[in-house]
Amino acid sequence: MSGVRVIEEKYLPKRTREEKLFIFGEGEWIDEEDFHQFVHNGVECRVLRNTLGSLCGYVSLANGHPWRSIDIFEDSQDEIDVHGGLTFSEAFDDGEHWIGFDCSHARDITPSCEITLKQVRADMRTKFPDLCKRGDQILSGNFMGATYKNMNYVIEECKSLADQAIKAAHVK
Repeated sequence: MSGVRVIEEKYLPKRTREEKLFIFGEGEWIDEEDFHQFVHNGVECRVLRNTLGSLCGYVSLANGHPWRSIDIFEDSQDEIDVHGGLTFSEAFDDGEHWIGFDCSHARDITPSCEITLKQVRADMRTKFPDLCKRGDQILSGNFMGATYKNMNYVIEECKSLADQAIKAAHVK
């Protein structure tokens, strides 16, 4: 891909299908790639799977961009519309600055939690069958309407964030 700075291979996730199955359990994440980079309207974008198995999206900010000074813990993000809000903003030694978001929120299915919840549900049904009959909605999982945010979803969120960053850079 022209225009995309390549990340050194040693920093990329290298989980096999079998490793992902063991760590995260069954789900569409098993056959998904763990890293994807692209340029959208001149803005570098990256999607990376975190250690929980959820995907995170990142966009690069140009020098002088007004969002470079955002403190994601203190500043209002009202003008930024991205899944779950910004959860990452970092300047690097080489002058690059990236902002990003993750898909490990309350209404997101987090792969590593799914395998743990499956084991807990099985134990609960064995040890407390009468209680489980009444609480089956909770034990069946996904009682909050959680969904897994897949690679396509995160790519589209990155594109939207990149478009918003372009617009913010041109507003004076």
